[in-house]
Amino acid sequence: MLPLKREYYDPAGALWKVETFEKITVIDGIPTLLLVRMADVRAGFTSELRVSEVRYNTDLPDSLFDPTQLAGAADADVWRNLGFRSAATAQSVATP
Repeated sequence: MLPLKREYYDPAGALWKVETFEKITVIDGIPTLLLVRMADVRAGFTSELRVSEVRYNTDLPDSLFDPTQLAGAADADVWRNLGFRSAATAQSVATP
């Protein structure tokens, strides 16, 4: 079972961020999050993590996890070789 919402509080006990899990599906028998939102209630910004392709039990080269190579991991050839459409992208938007 996956949580639907998590709240994060600062050391003084004030609400800081709210993380919501908005789209969950089962892939290969595994509950998988496809849309996660993190709202910074103080700053008025929201970040989204949208997952469009998931494959479990896929062999990945150890070099992909080499700390010196992590900066370029999203653009590694292995993803294209596995048939993934695109590398990861990030975007932050202001909440109304």
